[in-house]
Amino acid sequence: MSYKHLSITERELIAIYRAKNWSICKIAALLERNKSTISRELARNGDNYLPSKTQARYKRRRKKSRPHKLLEKPELFIYRAIYAGMFDTPEQKRSTGNRGAIRHLRHRGKPRRPKGYVSNRGKMPISHELSERPVEALEGIRFGDFEADTVLGKFGQAALLTLVDRKSRFLICRKLARLGSKEVKMAMIEALRDQAVHTITPDRGREFRRHGNVTKELGVEFYFPKARQPWQRGTNENTNGLLREYFPKGFDFNEVSEEQLQAVVEKLNKRPRKCLGYRTPWEIWFSTPLHFV
Repeated sequence: MSYKHLSITERELIAIYRAKNWSICKIAALLERNKSTISRELARNGDNYLPSKTQARYKRRRKKSRPHKLLEKPELFIYRAIYAGMFDTPEQKRSTGNRGAIRHLRHRGKPRRPKGYVSNRGKMPISHELSERPVEALEGIRFGDFEADTVLGKFGQAALLTLVDRKSRFLICRKLARLGSKEVKMAMIEALRDQAVHTITPDRGREFRRHGNVTKELGVEFYFPKARQPWQRGTNENTNGLLREYFPKGFDFNEVSEEQLQAVVEKLNKRPRKCLGYRTPWEIWFSTPLHFV
């Protein structure tokens, strides 16, 4: 049975019966109320019990007890504004992830998940694990086994696709208008179409989720290392580090022409490497010695 507040009629009867010195139990029995209800009513409103004043106090207390709208509190309004992106720049608002003011919150805008939560959202299909890669690719004893990665520039702008041959350390690089799976797929097909490619080993970034299309187009299989193990693609990671000497983090690749980019790639391919017996990737890839003046 749900509880009902005392009415003005009940309060008037309480005042009448108290004036007759009736006990709380007798009043409660007559009104069919619990005796604690009558006791609290009299204790809350004092010895000089007046029904009209008591009813008015009840209405004031009742009004104050109602929940207020959350956005009436300035601090909560600010939180809503942060999540709505009201403080973000136009560039940050175009992002599909959490950028801007939300990144300054304690959880940086990340969703709260219960312990043991496993997400299947955005899972990329894996064609082959790295352990399945042929021994020739593992030992780097033939041409055409590439490691693939991307080099990020200014947030939301152009990026680079890097492909490095494991045997020669020869670098093939293409500029991407944006870091998307479609752009990566097309750039990879264009870059390797005329090459003898046996395997490609990228990381598990979602920009490589269209690898099946590349396999259909070029007939090359992809082999994926476990997540967050960059040392499994050490050749590519090292080459990306050399690229960073020319293009530091946050660099806007839109400011670099294709000719300027390829000039840097040529410098790296003609740079002697200790791991190659101080020969250059260019010499090994083309089986042509360079003559340095």
